[in-house]
Amino acid sequence: MISPIGIVVAIVVLGAWVGLVFVKELIKFKREERRDRKTEARADAKRQKDMEIQELIQDYGDAVKRQREREEQQYQMEEVVDRASAHAEPER
Repeated sequence: MISPIGIVVAIVVLGAWVGLVFVKELIKFKREERRDRKTEARADAKRQKDMEIQELIQDYGDAVKRQREREEQQYQMEEVVDRASAHAEPER
């Protein structure tokens, strides 16, 4: 027959083994969770960077458009001045 001390030792060893397995699985779960958070954070950072780049491209496009509009206005003003001066010169 098994002695009561042997049963107690077996229960303690079994409890310790179950506890170690639980802790090992918990550690593995936490690592996976942390890895998932890091992956998600990287994806969020990439999306944010892509949005910032898109905004910069849009700002650049807007600036180029404004510059072209200013150049067109300047050209039109020069044409008006040239016509006005050409119109005014023959009268003199």
